[in-house]
Amino acid sequence: MKFKYVISVVLGLIILIACNHNDKTITWRNWGLNLTSTPKKIFAPKNLEELKNIIQEARSKGINVRPFGSGHSWSNLVPTDGYLISTENLNRLIKIDIEKQRIKIEAGMRLDRLNEILDEHGLALSNMGRIVLQTIAGATATGTHGTGHTPSMSSFIKEAELLGADGTLYVISEDQNSELLPAVRLSLGGLGVIYSLTLQCEPAFVLETRRYITNFEDVKSNFKSFYNEHDYSMFEWNPYTGKTLCYSWDKTSLPPTNNWWLKILNYFSEGVYDTLVILSSPFPSFMPSLINLRYCLLSHDTYREKSYKTLTRSFKGLRYIETELAVESKYMPRVFEEMQVLFAKYKSLDIYVPRITFRFVSKEPGTLIIPNFDANRVYISLVMLSDSTYMPLFNDFQEMMSAYDARPHWGKINNLNAELARKLYGNRIDQFMKIRDKLDPQDMFMNEQLRAIR
Repeated sequence: MKFKYVISVVLGLIILIACNHNDKTITWRNWGLNLTSTPKKIFAPKNLEELKNIIQEARSKGINVRPFGSGHSWSNLVPTDGYLISTENLNRLIKIDIEKQRIKIEAGMRLDRLNEILDEHGLALSNMGRIVLQTIAGATATGTHGTGHTPSMSSFIKEAELLGADGTLYVISEDQNSELLPAVRLSLGGLGVIYSLTLQCEPAFVLETRRYITNFEDVKSNFKSFYNEHDYSMFEWNPYTGKTLCYSWDKTSLPPTNNWWLKILNYFSEGVYDTLVILSSPFPSFMPSLINLRYCLLSHDTYREKSYKTLTRSFKGLRYIETELAVESKYMPRVFEEMQVLFAKYKSLDIYVPRITFRFVSKEPGTLIIPNFDANRVYISLVMLSDSTYMPLFNDFQEMMSAYDARPHWGKINNLNAELARKLYGNRIDQFMKIRDKLDPQDMFMNEQLRAIR
């Protein structure tokens, strides 16, 4: 009896210790579920003073700090065993200047809310990424882009307030600390914590959308005209059937069309596709047919809508992993051919890509380490399910594209290291690191992505 009693007590203590240990363990996961972090603490400051206090505490204890927004990046920008700072409560409008068409907001404001505020004041961003779950600081810090004849969202930054490792609040603009602005526009969260951003906007506008299905051969032969003839354009490609879903958007003075049924159909079509992709994951050979089904549901539409509702995607059902590479358009004929060979290889292995997207982004010399700093580039994105084996295909894609000096999107799965980064960016990487080290000499804000390219 005593032996059983002792065993019971020991087991009870083990369970108690395990429970207490689990209670103290904090786990952070990104949106795509490919990254996990166990920080000491997660903070969500409500104002600048609280943010300053967290930085002061971390500095006094020598603890690494990583800020994060919606966690909508797949590269190693956030994970730390130190302090994580969520910007979710730093989401307020600070100032709006209708005359200059500028808005100043806290860094944690999400894009969907930002778009609503701008629309209420007759303004809009010139372009934006497809995902409105992102915070403005997270989107700009990773070089989030849309498509068309505009640069990335980072280029909209006219002023930033950055809280440095020493507790200094730097005001960075074309008039103050201007030498820091090209690095702050795309900072990878490695310079400090961005508290606020002032963005250049333009008058609100309406876009006329045209969607249609065509053959991939037609897209290849009319690639340049497809881009040049429209204000915004992109296409998705089904390499297993040769079909492409093309989108073009052009500014119009006409009002939005009141097709409520079309809005429901668009939302329903995206939702049905995402759901079917998830359900069919045990049966990968169904993927080509599902892609064609989506194309059919979304094709052959012409309608008008406000820009921010047109250029973004609201359905949130499909959790995925993404890699994206930016290549100069002059290489596209060869890239098309090599991609066809690559996807044929993986089709034979019963591995399929649910979404392959081509978007266009203009030259952006004013942002130090943006992939399109030197030329207009085509961004090619591959999306796969979060629970799939994606790395062999992603690695082969990146290796194939390295022959064309394709630059990876900083917030997505990439293979960047110090040698490759300097090959692709030249001395811009060293310029960025010089600014980073000046602002953060003790590496308080260092992350794995930055260590890889240092």
